[in-house]
Amino acid sequence: MTRYPENNSNSLGVLQNPEANKFFDSVVQGLPPQSRVLSVGCGASLPLLSKHSSAHHEIHGIDRSQESIDLVKSQISGHFKLANETEYVPQLTFNAILAILSLSHLSRAQISSLFYKISDWLHPGGSMILATSPSDHANHCVHSHSLQLNGGMTRSTLLNRKEWVTLCGKAGLTLESEVPISVNSGDAHKHHTLMHFRKTVQYSMLGPYPLPESYRGPIPLSEAAWEPFAKRLVRDEFDFVLKVLENNQKVLDVGSGYGKLPMELAARTGKAYSIEPNADRNSIQATNARNCGVEIAQGSAENIPYPDSHFDAVVAMWVMQYVEDLGKSLHEIVRVTDRNAKNSRIVIVQGAPENEIVELQNTACAPVSASNPLPNHQGYLLHKAVQVFTECGFDDITFHRVDAYCEFLEEDISVRCEKAADVVAGLWCLNDERYEEMKQALIPRLRSHFEDRPHAIGDQVAVLVAKPRVSN
Repeated sequence: MTRYPENNSNSLGVLQNPEANKFFDSVVQGLPPQSRVLSVGCGASLPLLSKHSSAHHEIHGIDRSQESIDLVKSQISGHFKLANETEYVPQLTFNAILAILSLSHLSRAQISSLFYKISDWLHPGGSMILATSPSDHANHCVHSHSLQLNGGMTRSTLLNRKEWVTLCGKAGLTLESEVPISVNSGDAHKHHTLMHFRKTVQYSMLGPYPLPESYRGPIPLSEAAWEPFAKRLVRDEFDFVLKVLENNQKVLDVGSGYGKLPMELAARTGKAYSIEPNADRNSIQATNARNCGVEIAQGSAENIPYPDSHFDAVVAMWVMQYVEDLGKSLHEIVRVTDRNAKNSRIVIVQGAPENEIVELQNTACAPVSASNPLPNHQGYLLHKAVQVFTECGFDDITFHRVDAYCEFLEEDISVRCEKAADVVAGLWCLNDERYEEMKQALIPRLRSHFEDRPHAIGDQVAVLVAKPRVSN
């Protein structure tokens, strides 16, 4: 059983350990004056927060325990909030973020997702300080470890050192230095590792890093594959995209599927525009959009049948993995967008780097594939979009996260895994010769996944919004 540090303000023995003190001093002194510092979990980070406070840095902190927050507030001034770190959305960015023995209660997927968010919250070049008790277990990850947290027992995840470094690296956080320390705690010595990571990328949403060198090529789109997935999908990105486009009057939706988005836009503005190259979907959309003010054109992302600067906004949701020519598609989107229009913008929706559906497909299905064993890297698609849009003057770029997930409510775990394997493998690989082998490769991964998240698989979304730097 592992005990979570909770309110132990010197849980690392940092005040007595010269190596730890030297490590922390170098971190504090390496920050710019009046840096903004966030602590994810407050109790165990108090010694380091005190050092930052003495250096006149601006202190912020979140914790699930009010007791921990009260303890820290009694000793240093700052901005502290009772919050779940997996749901926290700061309104600021930070020069440094601390996670001092405060992540053990999270699942591996939650830790991975949090590192991407932490990288988002950091300025480029910013620091993350991680203190862990790495597992010596041969496996990279140990599930269901007993953990005492806030007076109760919970399941925790133990990661070895290599896995901590790997998860951070995927989020664009590069290990800069580390110090192993041994703390005398009662009758035993506890071994910890202090690690200093540096944010070495501009956008963590383009992960997981490193990026592939080129586009893998298109994934076949099948209505027979999409329908079972769509029936289980609980998504929020439509509402988010509608909010992003609330002041746009002439919008083109590239690859609009069943036509839901252009119909919503037409209901608002009187008219919207749609391109859907897939014949099955185009037929469904034509039926759905009849008399709804949607103009449906024949074309594709590579060949948009409209003149230059025809729209004040163009949106493409979950389209780029299906195109034949990624660069040409992105340039076509730029071509038909009027950069001089008021509220000019381009919106691209793809998978977030922690997307669980995509990770399962890339790690279990792709290696088995007979047609294309290369991973479908959503971040690479967004990376190319950033490149093209920046080169073409749409260089005011922001990223946004939206949650979505697939529900699997079957009570029997074997049935649930079988259904999930059908959906996950079938979405992009239904016609692959090794489809059945993919499903079998997924089953043990799904069993492990459902231990942490019993009835859902995340389909987390990244929304890229690109605007001209100087707009009217």
